[in-house]
Amino acid sequence: MKLATRTKIENMASSVDVDQLQQAVGQAGSASYGIAAKILESQPNLSSLKAECASMLNKARNQPVEQQKALIAADLPVLRDCLVALADKDQGTYVVAFLVELARNDSSVYDIYSKAFANVDIFKQCNTFINCSGHASDENAYRYAVDKCAYLLTGLMISDSSKNLHRHLQQTLQGICEQWPLSDSGRVDALANLLKLEDFRETVWGYNRVQDIILSPTPSSAPPLLYKCAFSVWLISFQQKFTIAAPTMSRVTDFLKAIVMSCRVEKIIRVSLEAIRNFLKNKTMASSIVEGDAYNAVSSLEYEKWRDQQMYEDIREVSALLEKAQAQHTVFERYEAELHTGKLKRSFIHSEKFWLENVLKFDKDDFAAIKSVIKMLSSDDPETLAVACFDIGEFARLHPTGKMVLSRFNAKQPVMLLMTHTQRDVAREALLCVQKLMLGKNSQMAN
Repeated sequence: MKLATRTKIENMASSVDVDQLQQAVGQAGSASYGIAAKILESQPNLSSLKAECASMLNKARNQPVEQQKALIAADLPVLRDCLVALADKDQGTYVVAFLVELARNDSSVYDIYSKAFANVDIFKQCNTFINCSGHASDENAYRYAVDKCAYLLTGLMISDSSKNLHRHLQQTLQGICEQWPLSDSGRVDALANLLKLEDFRETVWGYNRVQDIILSPTPSSAPPLLYKCAFSVWLISFQQKFTIAAPTMSRVTDFLKAIVMSCRVEKIIRVSLEAIRNFLKNKTMASSIVEGDAYNAVSSLEYEKWRDQQMYEDIREVSALLEKAQAQHTVFERYEAELHTGKLKRSFIHSEKFWLENVLKFDKDDFAAIKSVIKMLSSDDPETLAVACFDIGEFARLHPTGKMVLSRFNAKQPVMLLMTHTQRDVAREALLCVQKLMLGKNSQMAN
């Protein structure tokens, strides 16, 4: 990514103007735009509003954004009184669609909204609309408006310079995550909005279910939803005030790696690469990214076909950063730390390069690490079994007395039993391990 663009992104990450990032990195198209257009092109029933409110909204219909903005800015009390419509499904749907679409086209209108709604309990108004009873003439339009009402509320919260709306953060999170009938996309949209404000990030990320909501989508999910989830993770990657716990960071790594390995939507890959770039700046989180073997996943992207040639530069830059981080983290202590978890996962610390550089360190404490690996041959986790077989084979192949040590610890018998394992990967690694045990170091390396 070009330096100017990246600097722009980093500067925006802690501000309320992060919406502009979605233009800088490529915004996923909104499938709901057609619904919004249909609502705004219809003749609204604004019977519950004051005449001045109905007149302003009717004048604004089909006008350019600048004229709409001028109309609402000219009379803030009238704009405020439009919120009365939120007590009715149909009228509220029109007002919400109008306010959100205007903000989508020009995010500076949030300043106007904040002034107009300064003395209004906007949380109460939005909550009333979202939970509105009665019949809607168009349920699809109403469901769209419910999602957008949550988006409007969170947009107002992060734009509120007085911080008056910040007191509603916990209630808003409870509504988004547990109470309000939002779609998956609407839920993530609202959470991503809140994450744009640096002061909110630790509270939002730590709230019950937020991580599940953001990290649950898979590469096969709808691109707009997946983009917004990756965008949310990108925002978290800028955090400075808190450290993501290791188990959670492992989930984040798996999420980003899955995207990089399977998704080929450029805007999603681009924001995922930027998230990885940022996480690598934090030593603790860099360990998780590296141990998740993100390097191989990212470097393979260079062989894909991308329309934007800048993608190739971004991929090479992040690959280089990962390679550097991987070199810094290729230490025996990382291997020992994984042994303490009781499970082994394929990563750079289970590679030929690692074993070539660290094999003699396994002499420590009478080969304590090797003893632990041998014990894992009775694990019920297939990946652990496969990785353990690989490591034992590498130890036998590369350590000067590896075969004798393994014979002393009776490693060969449990490995041979795994040659008939039902999981093909386990059986394959067991077979290769036995070959290394039988052939010896010199002949094996010659092959």
